[in-house]
Amino acid sequence: MIFAVTPGSAGCGEERYISTLPFQLSPGVILRLPDESMQFTGATGGLRIERLRHQYIASLGPYPSKDAAQIGLADLRAAVLWCAIEFGVGVRYPADTGAVTIFDEPIAIPDVEPMAHIGEITKWKSTEGCYEAGVALVRPDHKRLVRLEVGRATVTADIAVEHFIAKAEEALAFENLSGVAASDKLKLAIEVAMSHRFEASENAEFITLITSLEALLPEIHVSFTTSAAIAEAEKVVRDKRNAFSRADPEWQELERLLGRVSKLKEDSIGEAIRSFIDATLTRHPELGDRAAISKQVRNAYEARSRLLHNGHHPHELLSASLNFLRNFVPRVLRCLFKEATTS
Repeated sequence: MIFAVTPGSAGCGEERYISTLPFQLSPGVILRLPDESMQFTGATGGLRIERLRHQYIASLGPYPSKDAAQIGLADLRAAVLWCAIEFGVGVRYPADTGAVTIFDEPIAIPDVEPMAHIGEITKWKSTEGCYEAGVALVRPDHKRLVRLEVGRATVTADIAVEHFIAKAEEALAFENLSGVAASDKLKLAIEVAMSHRFEASENAEFITLITSLEALLPEIHVSFTTSAAIAEAEKVVRDKRNAFSRADPEWQELERLLGRVSKLKEDSIGEAIRSFIDATLTRHPELGDRAAISKQVRNAYEARSRLLHNGHHPHELLSASLNFLRNFVPRVLRCLFKEATTS
């Protein structure tokens, strides 16, 4: 269902392109624009936040080419993630990039709604294309485009938009923001971590936060001695499997066992998280006492395992781990974000 039809571009001037990213904040949070205005432009002039009926739109540009604007769109996603960390809010935005629909021929604007007001506002006689407001894309701002807004969002409390846009511009000024844009694991970890604000229960919030740490992990392999022992076990299972025909259920069972044995070459997730956090603390001692944090990370992962396996965990222990993660995860992500922009 279309809720609003609005002008979607400047529709005049030289060829230029704008990066456009729609986003929503977690329930209970809104951007407070000054004097109830519908948009706010940052100090640099290139970044603009616009409030639509059901979401916000961050726009960056103009750029001289589509390729340059695509890079800008990746930077814009990273900048919004930085704001999520800094303000401690969940943020949702489209991970995929869509496209503007350009008509084969310009279409005359009718004198009846829902399109008549477009002509009155812009003085255009026709439109050259359209796009959905909820799609991340690069728009040709020189063409006469119509924007279609669909969907819904629930937001109620506020962040001053000038503070939000200042943080986004802070991120855009980092030396190598493309380092974050290129790091799928770091982006995923931030998206997962800050989405904990969308969760309605402490259990779901806790699982979301601990999962964000798992998302950061590289493949960590066990020692050579252990790997050699696993290789011997693989051979035993493989030989047993090969004694059966592929059509036999025994072959299928042993094939699955072989897959599980092979995965033993990777360190356990709990150990990998502790090793990763320990290395991060070495590089960023400002995060706190290594021994204390290592213990809290271990307790949090043990709580995660018991919660998932048993469906419950003592409330006081879960709450303690959740409070730790609420504080620690955004801080470690902030350090890793800045680290990625300098590497």
